[in-house]
Amino acid sequence: MKGSIRVGKLFGIPLFIHYTWFVIVALITVSFATVNYPSQYPGWPAASYWLAGLLTALLLFASVLIHELSHSLVSRAQGVPVDSITLFIFGGVANIREEPRKARHELLMAAAGPASSLLLALLLGIAALVAPARSFAAGLARTLALINLWVGLFNLIPGFPLDGGRVLRSLVWWGSSDIVQSTRIASIIGRVIATLMIISGFLVAIFLGDWVSGLWLVFIGWFLDNAAVQSYQQLLLREALAGVTARQLMSPLCPTIEDDPDLQTVVDELVLGTGQRCLFIARENRLAGLLTLHHIKSVPKERWRETHVSEVMTPSAEIKSVDVNQSGLNILRTMDEANVNQIPVVEGDRLVGIITREHVLHYIRNRIELGL
Repeated sequence: MKGSIRVGKLFGIPLFIHYTWFVIVALITVSFATVNYPSQYPGWPAASYWLAGLLTALLLFASVLIHELSHSLVSRAQGVPVDSITLFIFGGVANIREEPRKARHELLMAAAGPASSLLLALLLGIAALVAPARSFAAGLARTLALINLWVGLFNLIPGFPLDGGRVLRSLVWWGSSDIVQSTRIASIIGRVIATLMIISGFLVAIFLGDWVSGLWLVFIGWFLDNAAVQSYQQLLLREALAGVTARQLMSPLCPTIEDDPDLQTVVDELVLGTGQRCLFIARENRLAGLLTLHHIKSVPKERWRETHVSEVMTPSAEIKSVDVNQSGLNILRTMDEANVNQIPVVEGDRLVGIITREHVLHYIRNRIELGL
C-alpha cells in the first residue's frame, strides 16, 4: 500500500503502517479521552482519561494486528504466502499473495480473524469483571472487550471482501466448485450491503442529526463497495493469467541503437517516424540501457536537442527483467513494484522480447471476451 512505512516483522511477515493510521489513532485518543471515558467513569483524574484514550487506540490496533495475523498464519499453514500486513485508517489488511487453492482453505483462513477478535473480547470481558469495579483497568478492559466484540461481529457480515463474505464465498465455492461464480455472488452481496450502509449513513445524518456517525457509515460503505469491486476484478485478473508465461505475453524486442543520439533525433526519427515507444541502447553488442517515453518526457522539450540518450536512459544494471518462463501474474507484480510500464524478457543471458502493461491488458481483455 502506497504511503506506508515498514516498522518490522512478525513471524517473518513484514509489518507496515500507513500514514492514515496516525490520523485515526489521534481521533480515537481524543474521542475516548474527552467523551467516552469522562461520561462513563466520572471522577478519574484528567490525565487518566488521556492515558486511557491513547491506550485504547494503541491496543485497538494491537487487536487488529492479532486479527490479521490469524488470517496470515492460517494462510501460510495452507501453503499460501503472505507478503505483508498493513495497518491503516480502517484497521488492517493482510497482503496474501494468491487465492486459496481450496474452498476449505478459504473457510479456515476467513474464519480465523473473527474467531481471534471474539476470543479477545471474551478474555478482556473476563478481565473487566475480575478487576476492581470502575477502576482504570476495568474501564480499559471493558472498552476493548466491546470493541473486539464489534470488530468480530462486523467482520462476520456476509459481504465480500469482509471475512463473513469470504466465508460465504467458500461455502458457495465448496458446493459449486466454481470460484469465479462464487466470488461474483459474494461480491454482489457485498455491494448490496455497502449500499445499504451508505443509505443508512445518510438517514442517520439527516433525520437523527448525528452527522459524524452518519458520514462515517457512508465512508465505510463506500470503502466496502470499492473493495468488493476490486476484489472481484483481481480474481478475474488472476484467472485470466493462470498458466500464462512471459513467452506468451512478450512482443519482439524494441529497436536497438548503437550510438548516442540526442533526444530530438530519437523523437523525430524513431518515436514519431516509426511509432516506437521504447529503445534498447547497445554498446559493443551488449545491453547498455533502456529509453522510454517516460525518460524523454522528463526532459523539457527545449532541451531535447542538447540532451543525449545516455544522460536519461535507465542503465542496464538498473533494468528489471523477467525470465521467459515467469508467470503472468508475477510479471504484473514485478512491474508494479518497479513502477514501470514495460519490462524486458530474458532467456538465460539473452534478451528475447519485451512485455508492456498495455499488451498484458489487451491479452486479459481478449481472454475474458472469448470466455477463455
